[in-house]
Amino acid sequence: MRLNLQQRLTLSHLAVTLISVVILTILVLAGYFLYLRSDLAAAWAGDAAEQYAFELSLWAEEAGVLDEALAQEYTDTALGTFGLITAADAADAEWLIVIDPDGRILGGNFLDQYLPGETAANLPGFNPDAAIARPHFATLDNAFIGQAAVTGPDGRLLGWVYYRFPDDSRFLLSDAARNGLLAVLGAALVAVIVSGLAGGWLARQFSRRLNALNQASAAFAAGDLNRRVPLSGNDEITQLGAQFNRMAEQIGRQMEELRQLA
Repeated sequence: MRLNLQQRLTLSHLAVTLISVVILTILVLAGYFLYLRSDLAAAWAGDAAEQYAFELSLWAEEAGVLDEALAQEYTDTALGTFGLITAADAADAEWLIVIDPDGRILGGNFLDQYLPGETAANLPGFNPDAAIARPHFATLDNAFIGQAAVTGPDGRLLGWVYYRFPDDSRFLLSDAARNGLLAVLGAALVAVIVSGLAGGWLARQFSRRLNALNQASAAFAAGDLNRRVPLSGNDEITQLGAQFNRMAEQIGRQMEELRQLA
């Protein structure tokens, strides 16, 4: 099937848009899967622990002390009653545990292990020598661990917040990334539709002007020596129209001179 100029221009414009959309989608997908394979989720665990530690430091400053009662009240408030877990739930659940500077657990969301008064040495990945100034995070046993210091107004270490969430939560955390991907794909679809409409309109404008040139040349060849091409713009089509008009003027004058001589 032979395509006319308007169809070719429309398809070429649409093809360029589709290629651009495909490249953009590939880049977004690559970034998304890179996120899934990176340590960003573990870093997020560190950021979450730091946020919990900051909130707990405010509680401790107001109460004047960070003890078992305050630590347990904070963890219950932070995660809610639905956040309470047992050892059987541990692998697939969030852990939020508060530890004093000596490595003793003050409180947490466990009902049957890692209880207040126990040592934090058995907590997977807990680092009693972690830096106070920045959160510590790690990936361990298909889970992500964050640890941050709870400090007083004078910078004194009051304790640690230990936060853990399972590997499956990585996909929960990536909801925003998936939503962003869907938004990009939706925008790409809209872009393709708009591009197709815009390409069709532009192609129709070019085709209309070329058709006007074609009709003028056909009429001139049929004997209408006064036929001219209307000029608009300053592109190549306008230049062709101007050349045709100059040629028509010259031929018209020559024909008029021949008639006068005859």
